[in-house]
Amino acid sequence: DVAEAQLETCRGNTGRLQGSIDVQNAAVRLLAAEARAAHRDAEAARLEAERSAAPHDQRAAELRQWRRSAGEDDCAATRRLLAEVPR
Repeated sequence: DVAEAQLETCRGNTGRLQGSIDVQNAAVRLLAAEARAAHRDAEAARLEAERSAAPHDQRAAELRQWRRSAGEDDCAATRRLLAEVPR
């Protein structure tokens, strides 16, 4: 009779523990899904930033090439541009 009561108590505890494990597993799955979504969003933002920067990078490269072909180094170009800025 005592052993039967202990067995029932053990079964009840096991059921509660399994329920707790199931809840924790569900929480872990949810967090993993959120992390994957955040990673996808970050990757999409990185790609968009690269796409947005590409024309500017290309233009900067063209300007550097133009200055080199004109024989103007970066310091001289900077001084020239600063001289053109209204004060």
